[in-house]
Amino acid sequence: MEFSSPAKSLEDRFLDFIRTIEGAEFVDELELSAAQKEAQKADFFFSDRTVICELKSLKTNTEPKIEPLLEPYRGTETWPVFYGNWNVSKILKHLPDSEKINRKLINAVSSSAHGAIRSANQQIRSTKKLFSIPDAGGLLVLLNDSVQVLGPDLLLKRVGEILRKRKPNGDLQFPEIDVTWILTETHLVKLHKNLVGLPAGIIADWNSAEIIPVADLVETLQPLWAEFNGLPFVRSIPDELKTEILVSRKEFGKQFGPEKRSDRWRRIYREAPYLSEFTKEEILWIGRYLLMAIQIAGSTQKDPLQPRDRFPQLISPWTHFLEEINRRGIDMRELDPPKEWKHPCVGRIYRECGETVQKGRFYSHPRTAFNYYCQTNDSKVAVLEMIEAYDSDSGVLIQAVGTMPSANSEGLLEVVSKGEIHRLDEIRKRRNEPMEESQPEIHE
Repeated sequence: MEFSSPAKSLEDRFLDFIRTIEGAEFVDELELSAAQKEAQKADFFFSDRTVICELKSLKTNTEPKIEPLLEPYRGTETWPVFYGNWNVSKILKHLPDSEKINRKLINAVSSSAHGAIRSANQQIRSTKKLFSIPDAGGLLVLLNDSVQVLGPDLLLKRVGEILRKRKPNGDLQFPEIDVTWILTETHLVKLHKNLVGLPAGIIADWNSAEIIPVADLVETLQPLWAEFNGLPFVRSIPDELKTEILVSRKEFGKQFGPEKRSDRWRRIYREAPYLSEFTKEEILWIGRYLLMAIQIAGSTQKDPLQPRDRFPQLISPWTHFLEEINRRGIDMRELDPPKEWKHPCVGRIYRECGETVQKGRFYSHPRTAFNYYCQTNDSKVAVLEMIEAYDSDSGVLIQAVGTMPSANSEGLLEVVSKGEIHRLDEIRKRRNEPMEESQPEIHE
């Protein structure tokens, strides 16, 4: 599903939405006394004024507060070396006093949320007194469509912590807020491989009977809000769906433009992360082998006797390796090779295929990084399906069928990793165009 940027801000659309709700009252549009006009008050009434609602929209970008807290650690031995962009939590794993630093960061970036909650609590309390409705419930609607650093998971966690804070006497610091409804559009949530959505969250003390009218109201409003925006409403996430915070909405929009070759390699790996089954030490050894092969290939690019497609073909598995170590938060300095290069973990991906290729098995050529699938082998001729090879100039995926003598398996390695086999099998299944039956002779 494609999410385009709306013409109006989240706050403007929510105000338009409230006008569609039967019985909703805009407090500032009521006939007010002089005292009511001058006082700080909430924004809306719902359900015959049994619910008072205050709307807050986070606008202050608190991301600049992160850099001063991390700057003392840059350039130190503990600061990790990494490629691309890392989440702050991955960097913190390598720093001393990581928990202390993390708490300072959370407090810094969520300062605007704390201020919004304090103000909303005061306005709901004031509205109860001004309109003589002390038993009305309090609802805070918190919107975020501009502060990227406050992702949905962090915002939900921090708001929950703030609302649970108590005074020295044991009373809640913000007792007027019974329910908080958070709507955020800075990020998308990946519910499944083919399903993404805009996250929303409700924070309340579900053991309290006092919140029931307010909670019932929000339960009614949520599907209406989704319908107002022309989106389906997913009330709960089935067990088989994994929830994962995706990229920012701005970055997500780039996925609908022309796909770069490097982006395609990353997408392919994210759909089937075959390296996830390896231990950290094994991952590092795999990276060392790839790095050595790339360095050797790069030094022979100007040699006319060397194959010119070798270097580009190594970049695809190298990109997969980078994706995996970034996912785990591994410092690239740990990639420095020891004196001894050989390690048996590489055999968990490939092994010598023997004298001949076997029907129904996958093979890889380490020199070209091409991957094959053996369709048949009648002891004389083997039919190999080239399922993953990229043109070195255009980056176009090449898929074809060719033949080779059954006994000629020189240079091929059998793929034995279950994860890699699954990935290659998925590529075969996703082919949309018929295989080109050119039947070239393959001699290795």
